[in-house]
Amino acid sequence: MAFLALGSLLSLPFSNPSAFLNRESSVGSIAVTATGTWQVAISVNCNNRDWCTGETFLGQPMATGGLWGALRLNTDGTGRAEFTACSHASEAYGFATGATHVSVVISGWIIGPSGTFMETKGTETYRGGTNRGTVVTFTTPVDTGIPAIPGHYTALDIIGYPPPHGVAIQVQVSLIPA
Repeated sequence: MAFLALGSLLSLPFSNPSAFLNRESSVGSIAVTATGTWQVAISVNCNNRDWCTGETFLGQPMATGGLWGALRLNTDGTGRAEFTACSHASEAYGFATGATHVSVVISGWIIGPSGTFMETKGTETYRGGTNRGTVVTFTTPVDTGIPAIPGHYTALDIIGYPPPHGVAIQVQVSLIPA
């Protein structure tokens, strides 16, 4: 299971002036330029059992509990993320239960065609919970759904509709100029 594997905001063609660093891209994606380091902080609290077991966040099924952490995307196409999660679901749902820490080493990322961050390759290592010791390597692009525009985003911005009582999603996206 991969927590990160982490709307159409932008859809612009991008030429490569020699001052910019282009990395791998997929069809319709926006090449990432050497403009700075992206930092993303995420806090998800899901305490509504009926809603939480039927939704996904960052491409993964949700359960009662939460996910908290930070993601850093560097100008050279690499990055790191550290997340702590606590799931109160049963293993019957097919994902980690209990307290889990996830360390992510990102060796490729882009801004996808919808203007969101996409991880293209990397490794996730799980500690604790039912997935302890699991290492997952991903090589297929994964859309995080997180906008590549500095700002503060709530559940409404990320999932597209107001969440029910007992659900809070907060995402802070920052760009630190090079």
